[in-house]
Amino acid sequence: MDQQRLEDIKAAGLKSRSAMMWLRDNQLPAEPICYTIAYEYLHTDNQALKDDVDKLDTTSETISEELDKVFKDHVASKHYKDLAMQSGRTSQYVNELLKLLIKNFDNNEDLTEVIDGAKKYLADNDEEFEFDEQESYLKTKEYATRDELTELLDEQGFLVTLKEALLAEENHPFSLIFMDVDKFAMFIQTNGKVMGDAMLKHIAKLLANYLKGGDIISRFEEDKFCIALPKASVEQGVKVADEIRKKVAGVSLKKKTGLTVAKVTVSLGVTEIKPGISIAQGLEKAKVALNRSIDLGRNCVNRD
Repeated sequence: MDQQRLEDIKAAGLKSRSAMMWLRDNQLPAEPICYTIAYEYLHTDNQALKDDVDKLDTTSETISEELDKVFKDHVASKHYKDLAMQSGRTSQYVNELLKLLIKNFDNNEDLTEVIDGAKKYLADNDEEFEFDEQESYLKTKEYATRDELTELLDEQGFLVTLKEALLAEENHPFSLIFMDVDKFAMFIQTNGKVMGDAMLKHIAKLLANYLKGGDIISRFEEDKFCIALPKASVEQGVKVADEIRKKVAGVSLKKKTGLTVAKVTVSLGVTEIKPGISIAQGLEKAKVALNRSIDLGRNCVNRD
C-alpha cells in the first residue's frame, strides 16, 4: 500500500472520529442520518446546513424529526439536484454514479467527488449515450422523490420528472394544473389532523385512479397538488381540471363514530407550457389562474 493511500485512510479516519465525537458531545445517536449531518457540519462548506443545525435544540422531543428535515433539505436534496436538475440525462447520471460507486467502494472518496466524476465522465463521453426520451421520462417518474403521506411525487420529484418529460417533443402540448384544497386549515380545525391526512390521501388516490399513467401528479405543498398533462392543450387541461373538481366535491369521509361527514372542495388553475416558457413561468401562470378561482369564490376552474 503506497504512502498516499495510507495518508488518505488516516485522514478519513480522523474525520470520521471527529464526527462521532461531535455526536457524543451533542448527545445524538450514531445513526446514519446523524453521522452524515455531523460530517457535513464539520468537514464541508454546506453553510445552509450549518445555519439550521446551529438553531437546533438537541434536547427537544422532536429532535429526530428536525434532524431528518435537515438531512432531506441540505444533504439528500443537494446531491439529488446535482445529479438531476442540471441536465435532462437523469438516468445516465444515476447509472454512471452507480458504476463509479462500485468501482471506488474501497477508496476514501467523498460522495461529492464521485458525483463530480460522474458529471465529467458524461461530459467527456456524451456521444456514447443514446436513449429514448419518453422511456427516460417514465423511468425518472418511477424513481423520483415522493411524499410520504400520499405516495405521490413531492415538489422536487415533480420538477425533475417534468423537466425530463418536456424534453420529448411528442409530449407537447403540455398543460399544467395547480390545485388547492379549499379552506383546508379550517377543515383540520373542525375535523382534526387525522381526518385531514385521510382526506389528502383520498384525494391523492382519486387523482391517481382518474388520471392517465403518463400524467405527472404531485403533492406540491401541504394542501396543494400540481398535475402535468402531456399531450394536452390548455382547453383539454381545463376539462380534466373540472372533472377533478367534480370528483373531489363528491368525496365524503366519516369519522369512526359515524356521526360526522367531512367534505371538501378544490379550486384549480390551468395553463399551458409552450415553447420558450420555463417551468417556473408555467407554475407562476397556473398559480395566478388558481388565485383567480379562489377570488371568485372557490370550487371552480380558471385558466391563464
